[in-house]
Amino acid sequence: MYINSMGERIYYKCYQFNNFLNVALAGTTYPNQNYKIFHNITKNTIYDYYVFEYVESGKGYIETPYQKYIVKSGDTYFLNKLKYHVYYPDKNDLYTKLFVVLSGSFIDSLVRIYNIDKSVIIVQKDSKEILESIINNIEDKGVDEIDYDFISQQVLKLFQMIKNDNIVFENNSADYSSIIMSYLNANITEKISLDKMSNDLHISKSHIERLFKEKYNTTPMKYFMNMKISYAANLLSATNQSVTFIARTVGIDDPKYLSKCIKKKYGFSPSKYRKQKNVAI
Repeated sequence: MYINSMGERIYYKCYQFNNFLNVALAGTTYPNQNYKIFHNITKNTIYDYYVFEYVESGKGYIETPYQKYIVKSGDTYFLNKLKYHVYYPDKNDLYTKLFVVLSGSFIDSLVRIYNIDKSVIIVQKDSKEILESIINNIEDKGVDEIDYDFISQQVLKLFQMIKNDNIVFENNSADYSSIIMSYLNANITEKISLDKMSNDLHISKSHIERLFKEKYNTTPMKYFMNMKISYAANLLSATNQSVTFIARTVGIDDPKYLSKCIKKKYGFSPSKYRKQKNVAI
């Protein structure tokens, strides 16, 4: 642990890169009028990391080329990789915040599964306990014994926290099939039925099925289940969690059914699939 020139208490900084799940940096930002962070995307500099932060107190700003955002006490925010960001505290109400900086193919897959394409996502949700658990786990275990199984569970909670629970669709949009897909992607861990989809989107069930199949050549529920199975396979590779836990995480009641689906799609039982992938975490 050390304090850098920005007044950040750094609990962990990675010197050995993990291609699958990498915690590059974790710490606390303390009030500092000179604090200012730049995520530059230039010819010579590419900020290829995802950032989660929780504002404990005070207020601050995030600037992109297109918009200026305000963050305040109680906010959790996510900064996407390969985007330009500048963020800093309000001079009259300096903030304190917790942060983790992440990268790796596991994070990439979560971004893809949750269909996250925004540069900045801000939610009024308390992620302090999750971020502290990541920091404490790293401190307790030490750099050489990081519990990636535990860390991946906490990262999953962070993504579930920022996913869009209240998707707003324009009723005059002509591309209803894309609306349906966005809805399914955003709710990949939920138990969604055709009835619920129809009710939430205000589109008839027959209309949903017809439009989706016309564009994607499959039914929405088949697509949804296939996404769940792919997500479950990612979790098998990323963690040591049981099939029962993973089934519950992806919103499937019967772990035996999930096992059958994984074997049908990948040709391996969950245990053999996990061994076959042989991911070093």
